[in-house]
Amino acid sequence: MKLEEFLKKYNCEMNVNEITKIEDLKIQEIKMKYWNLKHNAFLDEHNIKDWELGEIFDKYTTLEKNELEEYYNSNLHK
Repeated sequence: MKLEEFLKKYNCEMNVNEITKIEDLKIQEIKMKYWNLKHNAFLDEHNIKDWELGEIFDKYTTLEKNELEEYYNSNLHK
């Protein structure tokens, strides 16, 4: 699988049920990490303003993509 295909498959929004079905435990771990960060940011309405939430989600999405790319390049693309 090429990087573009890998990212299309995994660097997308998934719910917890979809994440738990991922067979690769490291990918599952990365996805759950960022799902939890986004979920906690969404729930933190006292400290995070509505207008900031989009920026925070974008930041986490970028960090998740970078972590997935790093994992792909170091472990899957040999």
